[in-house]
Amino acid sequence: MVLLCLLLATGAVVGPATAAAGPTTPAANSSAANATDTSPPDPPSDRLGWENGVWYNESLNVDQRDGINDSELDAVVARTMARLEHVRGLEFDRTPPVRLISPDQQQNETAEQYADVNETNRIALNVQYESLLLINETTDAVESQQALFGGGVSGYYQPGDENITLISSDEDVRRVQEGVLAQELFHAQQDRYFGIDTNTSTVEARNARNGIVEGDANYVQYLYEQRCDGAWNGTCLRPNAGDEASQEQPPNLNIGMVQLFLQPYNSGIAFVQERQRTGGWDAVDAVYDQPPESTEQTIHPDKYPTDEPTNLTVPDRSGEGWQPLRQNGERVTGSVGEAGLFVSLWMPSYETRGQTSVIPLQSHINYNMTTREPAEPVTYSYDHPITAGWDGDKLVPYVANGSNETGYVYETVWDSEADAREFREGYLELLSYHGAEPVDGRTDTFRIAAGSEFADAFAVTRNGSRVTIVNAPAVEDLSTVQRGAGAPTNESATDDPTNETTETTDGFGPGFGLVGAVVALLAVVVGRLSRGRRS
Repeated sequence: MVLLCLLLATGAVVGPATAAAGPTTPAANSSAANATDTSPPDPPSDRLGWENGVWYNESLNVDQRDGINDSELDAVVARTMARLEHVRGLEFDRTPPVRLISPDQQQNETAEQYADVNETNRIALNVQYESLLLINETTDAVESQQALFGGGVSGYYQPGDENITLISSDEDVRRVQEGVLAQELFHAQQDRYFGIDTNTSTVEARNARNGIVEGDANYVQYLYEQRCDGAWNGTCLRPNAGDEASQEQPPNLNIGMVQLFLQPYNSGIAFVQERQRTGGWDAVDAVYDQPPESTEQTIHPDKYPTDEPTNLTVPDRSGEGWQPLRQNGERVTGSVGEAGLFVSLWMPSYETRGQTSVIPLQSHINYNMTTREPAEPVTYSYDHPITAGWDGDKLVPYVANGSNETGYVYETVWDSEADAREFREGYLELLSYHGAEPVDGRTDTFRIAAGSEFADAFAVTRNGSRVTIVNAPAVEDLSTVQRGAGAPTNESATDDPTNETTETTDGFGPGFGLVGAVVALLAVVVGRLSRGRRS
């Protein structure tokens, strides 16, 4: 698992961070040497709020307008650690190594990590985002994810290695954003106290786990930056209005993909905030022992921890010519949860700027009606009646023998028949938005015409509280992806014995066979969409 901090926003401007005062060159290569002459005396032993010779409320002799050197970086790291201790009440017992690299170096390193994605993993990722109608068949989802992590990342923490990488906002001058540093240092604390190096097999499992990991980290960063506006005003290394540099969005960036990855630290921060307010940090710490089991539990905190999701089994009912996608002999399956379905149904309103919607534009974006800015600390909501009744989902990709054509079976289960009915109606609106029309003489069957983004056939059926979506390139292929799907009106679907009776392992989610220690680069996106100051 790699914990990442995104530097993304619609129209965001994120500039180089600068210190408020002090000479450019420190007196010596040590943290304490960068403290000002008015620094409080060192305590007789280590204590909360003091690290490596620096107190949390000290000013530093650091000016990074012409770049930050190693001794200045050491001083900033020490003070940031002390400030995190003051905010969160957890003592550091080690100083994580921190490196500072350029945006180009980050892009090059990301390209190397994505160089060995195998064909099975590429198909799996493409089908996953195609099933949400977020990325069409002519776009490579792997390239979209590489763009996300290569150009939108401002920092990350690597469990296992226990080190931190910061990406300077300037290609030529090394500069640090203190808020990003604070978040990554706190991830190191989380790793030491609670353990966060947990690989997850699906997007839903990753986002659920990170409801606490990212929620806690982003809430701590929010409290930290509040102090940068208050008691520590003028001392935090952050962008100044006259010194900002424009941060362009990465090319090939898929907004739906971004919004799905952002869910843990929007829903998560509200989830953690409520627990901290009612039970203190002890209540937050306790969640690590019983992390959320679904994005539903962080979108709706009252459902944690009692409303457990249904673990669906989707039997193989394919016919000749099609087979489930497999890796190492196991079927590849996935889950995107309530968060993924919300983003899928919300995207038409984003793409049309609210002119056409299934889930309205304003249902996702929280605004402060006074400032007309995104609300703090939670910018994005993932709660809407169409998806609020989610209780479980599983996606099974299929491939045609002897070709590169793909299809899928996407099974969802809902809290009630009414919830299932509401979701199906919303999903049919989504298909209609993309140009789907009913197929004459076929039951619950729809087709998006050739030449459209998502030109395919779909069978969308409801059975009680379950909704099943079967996808194939043509109407005639539906019944060979799943027997009975898209059947003529005078025929009914059959419940013939399945081709498989054993449970399969999930193959979606972070990792996709990436090289080296980065086995889960897709694991987590950390940070918040920026509006000029946030990571």
